[in-house]
Amino acid sequence: MVNREKIEKLFAANPIKGAFCELHHVDVNDAQLIYDLRTNRKDSFLKATGGTAQDQKKYIEGYLQRFKNREEIYYKILDLKTQKFSGILRITELNDEKVFNWQSFVVSETTSPNVPIDAMLMVYRIGFEFLERETCGPWLVDKEFIKMIKIHDFIKMAKIVGEEGEKYHLFAVKKSDYEQNITRFMKMSYAKLGGL
Repeated sequence: MVNREKIEKLFAANPIKGAFCELHHVDVNDAQLIYDLRTNRKDSFLKATGGTAQDQKKYIEGYLQRFKNREEIYYKILDLKTQKFSGILRITELNDEKVFNWQSFVVSETTSPNVPIDAMLMVYRIGFEFLERETCGPWLVDKEFIKMIKIHDFIKMAKIVGEEGEKYHLFAVKKSDYEQNITRFMKMSYAKLGGL
């Protein structure tokens, strides 16, 4: 059974403070930021989106109902070195007892190098330790996003568990792989969950 008390605590925590970044709740005023992150960059972890900033605003308005229903949380990522919001991600499938997921991860090409790793490990720690879930994923990664695949190889938690057509890998993380690898990153100050 889903621990509703922990879910409420997670949704109330804003921001969640890591060593290299903070996770802040997204609201409708962040539509332009999200649009810019998803369109104005040379290389990142998520394909560019079509549409306009107004389309992003409509998406966020729909998301706020999913937030209210405690289904997912959309975060903007504050780079603590630059003090700028330089990324976004969503934690999803929060009403499942054993699984959680994350999607829409994108960071600016100008963000500090530690930020993507810190944000990723914060999400894993929230899911595996705080929410006590068994699996993260699966989620899609474009086979052309070599940068993202290299990060997963470096962290040694996410594994390819399938394919979606010829274009995408399906990645997932098992709790056992998380537990075997998280300590070395926590020793380097990654994955702090201040405020949670």
